Amino acid sequence: MGELMRLALPHYTPCEHPPYLKADAALTEKLRMKYLEVAARRKATKIIGISWHTKNPHAGFLRNIPLSAWGALFGMDDIQCVSLQYGEHAEEIHAANRLYGNVLFHDRTIDGYKDTDALAAQIAAMDE
Repeated sequence: MGELMRLALPHYTPCEHPPYLKADAALTEKLRMKYLEVAARRKATKIIGISWHTKNPHAGFLRNIPLSAWGALFGMDDIQCVSLQYGEHAEEIHAANRLYGNVLFHDRTIDGYKDTDALAAQIAAMDE
């Protein structure tokens, strides 16, 4: 998707144009404050968004990473992870949080599958 303009318009230079799509700044700030509060409970200083699963049959074998494989990241004391994953993964998230101490926050107010604008704001609220 990031290369689409370059392919469609070979003369296109990103710095010549402002972004066409922007996340809602007010929602981004509201989510950022919420995630900073969640992070503060763990004394974490960095908010990292993660997505670990796809049902795409052509890419799934490359992009599906079970939460049990994220232990090195989850073991870092200074980070709070936020699920950017769409779909129902509550059991996986609960199991990871039991194992690693509530390191993965799932914001039930965001449905990234049905509301791309809210997902964009959520992604923009992350540090990484």
